[in-house]
Amino acid sequence: TERRRLLVEWIRLLMQRPELIEPLGLFEILARLCADMDVQVAVQISRCLAKAIDYDRTSGHELAKLLMQRNELMIRRAMADVLTRLFRRLGDDALPFYNQLKEDSDPDILAVVSTTSADLRFLNANMWVENLVELSKHELPIVRRNLVPSLREYFVKFPDDRHKLLPVMWQDGDEVVRTRMRELLIKMADISSTQFSSRITDLNQHGCDLSALWRLMDARCEGSAQAWKNWLSGEGDMPTTTETMLHVSTMEAPETLPKLTEALETLDKELDFHD
Repeated sequence: TERRRLLVEWIRLLMQRPELIEPLGLFEILARLCADMDVQVAVQISRCLAKAIDYDRTSGHELAKLLMQRNELMIRRAMADVLTRLFRRLGDDALPFYNQLKEDSDPDILAVVSTTSADLRFLNANMWVENLVELSKHELPIVRRNLVPSLREYFVKFPDDRHKLLPVMWQDGDEVVRTRMRELLIKMADISSTQFSSRITDLNQHGCDLSALWRLMDARCEGSAQAWKNWLSGEGDMPTTTETMLHVSTMEAPETLPKLTEALETLDKELDFHD
């Protein structure tokens, strides 16, 4: 057993030298070891998949299929851990792996898969949104928690929230989800008053409780919550934020470089909401 584990580690190192892969028959050895009775051997092979696919997409894909046929928990978890790498290399061909793992019963696997679901937006935007809608109603809180970061990209692509994900997530029974949703809206209010106004209007129309959001806003900036309340009730103008034009790269070297503080500020904005 120890020898086979050591063998896989040696193979993983040897795959750093592409010229040795075919002469040594490394793919054939890995294919045989995928059925090894020692679960740890198969787990270690999962760590070779990225390099294997980089060298030979078809053969590497077949190795991944062999591992996905195994039912042991450790192997399923190992495949969930490398799912993002598989998406990057196999694209649509990795979708069957994702769909299989999404139906798993293990909470740790589901937690990883819910995070990996963000990769779907690079393959098919509609499929990505359908998965967001589906997972937003998942029974496991950890799955729903992991969706919150994806909502940033979702609101950029669907500023009208046509799938009404925000009201669903806002009324989630898990306090961690609700806290993250409030933080998300606070950040949105800092970046784009237009986006924020659309979101709180939608929440208000769905009868969502905004009291915790108002408290958080007042704690950060006294009076800001009341200004938005006045706007919602039609008794005041919409508060505005200073929305700066985001830098768009020309892929050419600039004549002068910005100051470090300015560059960091631009980076912060690009990582958050923009209109």
